[in-house]
Amino acid sequence: MMKKQIEKATLFFLVLALLSFLPQSFSADFGIQPIAESQAYQKFLNRPKNEISKLSFLIDRFRDMGVIVIYEGHEFDAEKAAQFAKKYLKENYKPGDGSAESWIKLHCYRSEASKEVIQMRFPDKKEKPVRDVLLEELTELNQITISGKK
Repeated sequence: MMKKQIEKATLFFLVLALLSFLPQSFSADFGIQPIAESQAYQKFLNRPKNEISKLSFLIDRFRDMGVIVIYEGHEFDAEKAAQFAKKYLKENYKPGDGSAESWIKLHCYRSEASKEVIQMRFPDKKEKPVRDVLLEELTELNQITISGKK
């Protein structure tokens, strides 16, 4: 049961990360490095430009940020959450699943068992729903890739 919860938490973490990039003001509010300066973005540039790559970017983005994912009252560090998220994504994402945004909205908001909102806690102790963080990061990623900004 706990393994399934951890896998779900990781998936939520991954999906949210891939679908949204935090706007500059959000990044500054939570002490997060701008996307274009991140190692995750450098990896993203070397991947095929598709929805699964966006989701993978989101997982990579928060892996080394010192965030905590809170899933059904249990706290998971970013590294552990990322491991489960990658596994969940690999096992559950199908080519016809649509956009990264729709996948995040479907898989990254509430826990499966208790329906609690999945949260992300930042190093400054502020918390925000994982889905919202991932969608914001995804939006910024999409803006950067559309503008060709590096």
